Amino acid sequence: GYDSRRPGEILANLFFQNAAILIDRDTHRATILHDNLRKSHGTVPYEQGYVISDTERGRVLFLDSHFQETMEVDFSQIPQRFGLENRTEDWIQMTYPVGKNLFATVDSKRNVVYAWNIVDQIYSEYPYDLNWKVHAVMPMNGASTEGGWLVRQSKSKGSSLSLAASDQNPAKPGARLANVSQ
Repeated sequence: GYDSRRPGEILANLFFQNAAILIDRDTHRATILHDNLRKSHGTVPYEQGYVISDTERGRVLFLDSHFQETMEVDFSQIPQRFGLENRTEDWIQMTYPVGKNLFATVDSKRNVVYAWNIVDQIYSEYPYDLNWKVHAVMPMNGASTEGGWLVRQSKSKGSSLSLAASDQNPAKPGARLANVSQ
Protein backbone atom coordinates (compact mmCIF):
# COMPACT_ATOMS: atom_id res chain seq x y z
CA GLY A 1 0.00 0.00 0.00
CA TYR A 2 0.88 3.63 -0.16
CA ASP A 3 0.67 6.35 2.48
CA SER A 4 0.55 9.82 0.91
CA ARG A 5 1.85 11.26 4.19
CA ARG A 6 5.06 9.26 3.67
CA PRO A 7 5.73 9.37 -0.09
CA GLY A 8 9.05 7.49 0.07
CA GLU A 9 7.62 4.51 1.93
CA ILE A 10 5.50 1.45 1.17
CA LEU A 11 3.05 -0.25 3.56
CA ALA A 12 3.13 -4.05 3.49
CA ASN A 13 1.49 -6.91 5.34
CA LEU A 14 3.62 -10.03 5.79
CA PHE A 15 0.96 -12.70 5.81
CA PHE A 16 2.99 -15.67 7.08
CA GLN A 17 5.28 -13.57 9.30
CA ASN A 18 2.17 -12.08 10.96
CA ALA A 19 3.41 -8.51 10.72
CA ALA A 20 2.67 -5.16 9.12
CA ILE A 21 5.71 -3.17 8.02
CA LEU A 22 6.73 0.15 6.49
CA ILE A 23 9.48 -0.08 3.84
CA ASP A 24 11.71 2.87 2.98
CA ARG A 25 11.97 2.87 -0.82
CA ASP A 26 15.43 4.50 -0.84
CA THR A 27 17.20 2.51 1.89
CA HIS A 28 15.08 -0.68 1.60
CA ARG A 29 14.93 -0.75 5.41
CA ALA A 30 11.74 -1.99 7.02
CA THR A 31 10.11 -0.69 10.19
CA ILE A 32 7.72 -3.03 11.95
CA LEU A 33 4.35 -1.36 12.54
CA HIS A 34 2.87 -4.33 14.40
CA ASP A 35 4.11 -7.89 14.80
CA ASN A 36 1.46 -9.59 16.90
CA LEU A 37 -1.00 -10.31 14.11
CA ARG A 38 -2.53 -13.41 12.55
CA LYS A 39 -2.48 -13.32 8.75
CA SER A 40 -3.11 -9.58 8.58
CA HIS A 41 -4.42 -7.66 5.59
CA GLY A 42 -4.85 -4.08 4.58
CA THR A 43 -2.76 -1.66 6.59
CA VAL A 44 -4.45 1.64 5.74
CA PRO A 45 -3.54 5.19 6.81
CA TYR A 46 -6.11 6.74 9.14
CA GLU A 47 -5.85 10.14 10.80
CA GLN A 48 -2.27 10.27 12.14
CA GLY A 49 -1.88 6.49 12.39
CA TYR A 50 -3.11 3.31 10.74
CA VAL A 51 -5.93 0.77 10.66
CA ILE A 52 -4.95 -2.91 10.31
CA SER A 53 -7.19 -5.91 9.76
CA ASP A 54 -5.95 -8.63 12.13
CA THR A 55 -7.51 -11.17 9.82
CA GLU A 56 -7.58 -14.53 11.58
CA ARG A 57 -8.38 -13.04 14.99
CA GLY A 58 -11.42 -11.20 13.59
CA ARG A 59 -10.21 -7.82 14.82
CA VAL A 60 -9.55 -4.35 13.49
CA LEU A 61 -6.69 -2.53 15.18
CA PHE A 62 -5.98 1.20 15.33
CA LEU A 63 -2.36 2.37 15.68
CA ASP A 64 -1.14 5.87 16.46
CA SER A 65 1.69 7.68 14.63
CA HIS A 66 4.23 5.84 16.82
CA PHE A 67 2.71 2.48 15.79
CA GLN A 68 1.25 1.88 19.25
CA GLU A 69 -2.12 0.12 19.43
CA THR A 70 -4.78 2.56 20.62
CA MET A 71 -8.01 0.67 19.96
CA GLU A 72 -9.31 -2.77 19.01
CA VAL A 73 -12.67 -3.64 17.49
CA ASP A 74 -13.46 -7.36 17.75
CA PHE A 75 -15.88 -8.83 15.19
CA SER A 76 -15.24 -12.45 16.17
CA GLN A 77 -18.32 -12.75 18.39
CA ILE A 78 -20.85 -11.73 15.73
CA PRO A 79 -22.99 -14.79 14.90
CA GLN A 80 -22.48 -16.75 11.68
CA ARG A 81 -24.93 -16.52 8.79
CA PHE A 82 -27.01 -19.58 7.99
CA GLY A 83 -25.08 -21.98 5.77
CA LEU A 84 -21.66 -20.80 6.95
CA GLU A 85 -21.44 -22.72 10.23
CA ASN A 86 -18.55 -24.87 8.95
CA ARG A 87 -16.23 -21.83 8.75
CA THR A 88 -14.26 -21.89 11.96
CA GLU A 89 -11.48 -19.33 11.46
CA ASP A 90 -12.28 -15.64 11.53
CA TRP A 91 -11.27 -13.76 8.40
CA ILE A 92 -11.47 -9.96 8.49
CA GLN A 93 -10.15 -9.34 4.99
CA MET A 94 -10.00 -5.56 4.76
CA THR A 95 -11.09 -2.43 6.59
CA TYR A 96 -11.21 0.98 5.00
CA PRO A 97 -12.22 4.41 6.34
CA VAL A 98 -15.11 5.71 4.23
CA GLY A 99 -16.08 8.86 6.10
CA LYS A 100 -15.64 10.68 9.39
CA ASN A 101 -15.63 7.95 12.08
CA LEU A 102 -17.16 5.57 9.52
CA PHE A 103 -15.52 2.38 8.25
CA ALA A 104 -16.31 -0.51 5.93
CA THR A 105 -14.99 -3.99 6.79
CA VAL A 106 -15.08 -7.17 4.71
CA ASP A 107 -15.77 -10.25 6.87
CA SER A 108 -15.10 -13.28 4.67
CA LYS A 109 -16.06 -15.76 7.38
CA ARG A 110 -19.61 -14.41 7.48
CA ASN A 111 -19.79 -13.16 3.83
CA VAL A 112 -20.77 -9.68 4.91
CA VAL A 113 -19.54 -6.12 4.62
CA TYR A 114 -19.97 -4.10 7.80
CA ALA A 115 -20.45 -0.35 7.72
CA TRP A 116 -19.65 0.88 11.20
CA ASN A 117 -19.29 4.04 13.18
CA ILE A 118 -16.50 3.97 15.75
CA VAL A 119 -17.86 6.87 17.83
CA ASP A 120 -21.47 5.70 18.07
CA GLN A 121 -20.32 2.05 18.16
CA ILE A 122 -23.05 0.89 15.78
CA TYR A 123 -22.85 -1.13 12.58
CA SER A 124 -24.90 -2.22 9.60
CA GLU A 125 -24.49 -5.51 7.74
CA TYR A 126 -24.49 -5.97 3.97
CA PRO A 127 -24.42 -9.70 3.14
CA TYR A 128 -23.04 -10.77 -0.22
CA ASP A 129 -23.36 -13.91 -2.31
CA LEU A 130 -21.86 -17.03 -0.68
CA ASN A 131 -19.97 -17.81 -3.90
CA TRP A 132 -18.14 -14.46 -3.93
CA LYS A 133 -14.65 -13.87 -2.57
CA VAL A 134 -14.60 -10.19 -1.65
CA HIS A 135 -11.13 -8.75 -1.18
CA ALA A 136 -11.46 -5.03 -0.61
CA VAL A 137 -13.78 -2.14 0.02
CA MET A 138 -13.12 1.48 -0.79
CA PRO A 139 -15.09 4.72 -0.83
CA MET A 140 -16.75 5.95 -3.98
CA ASN A 141 -16.78 9.67 -4.73
CA GLY A 142 -13.86 10.32 -2.37
CA ALA A 143 -14.66 9.67 1.27
CA SER A 144 -18.33 10.59 0.95
CA THR A 145 -20.79 8.24 2.59
CA GLU A 146 -23.53 9.62 0.33
CA GLY A 147 -22.13 7.74 -2.65
CA GLY A 148 -22.05 4.41 -0.84
CA TRP A 149 -19.12 2.01 -1.10
CA LEU A 150 -17.56 0.02 -3.86
CA VAL A 151 -16.91 -3.61 -3.04
CA ARG A 152 -14.41 -5.33 -5.33
CA GLN A 153 -14.84 -9.07 -5.62
CA SER A 154 -13.12 -11.78 -7.61
CA LYS A 155 -16.08 -13.78 -8.93
CA SER A 156 -15.46 -12.44 -12.42
CA LYS A 157 -13.09 -9.78 -13.69
CA GLY A 158 -14.45 -6.29 -13.52
CA SER A 159 -17.42 -7.19 -11.33
CA SER A 160 -18.37 -4.97 -8.46
CA LEU A 161 -21.22 -4.44 -6.08
CA SER A 162 -22.26 -0.95 -5.07
CA LEU A 163 -23.78 -0.70 -1.63
CA ALA A 164 -26.07 2.31 -1.54
CA ALA A 165 -25.97 3.24 2.10
CA SER A 166 -24.90 6.05 4.35
CA ASP A 167 -24.61 6.68 8.04
CA GLN A 168 -28.08 8.31 7.83
CA ASN A 169 -29.57 5.28 6.05
CA PRO A 170 -28.06 2.09 7.48
CA ALA A 171 -29.19 -1.33 6.28
CA LYS A 172 -29.68 -2.78 9.75
CA PRO A 173 -29.94 0.05 12.29
CA GLY A 174 -29.46 -0.45 15.99
CA ALA A 175 -26.82 -3.20 15.95
CA ARG A 176 -24.16 -2.36 18.54
CA LEU A 177 -20.42 -2.95 18.34
CA ALA A 178 -20.08 -4.88 21.57
CA ASN A 179 -16.34 -5.50 21.66
CA VAL A 180 -14.53 -2.18 21.42
CA SER A 181 -11.56 -1.68 23.73
CA GLN A 182 -9.35 1.35 24.08
